[in-house]
Amino acid sequence: MNKEKKIYFTKEFQERVNSMTNGEMNSLLLSIESTDYWIAIVKYLQERSIPCTNALTTIDPFKDPGNLCKYQGILIGLSDLQNMVVALYENSKVSNSEKKE
Repeated sequence: MNKEKKIYFTKEFQERVNSMTNGEMNSLLLSIESTDYWIAIVKYLQERSIPCTNALTTIDPFKDPGNLCKYQGILIGLSDLQNMVVALYENSKVSNSEKKE
């Protein structure tokens, strides 16, 4: 871990991460969906995806399969948070409609 990350990810910070339950995490992730913070996160993810998508369209999979895999992995990593929040949102809509019935 580089020096900057060591400074940010202190023992206290990691203790807060470790003490959070998955339920608390999901609730907080869902709560950002309706905020400008979520719009900023999605914009960041989309901006970071552009070079990867461009690379995937130009890489020859037979000549450079390693780079192809690398960019596919980056795209999966970039989309993971977004997919999780969308899934939580969809599940909450289903739950809310079931409660109304």
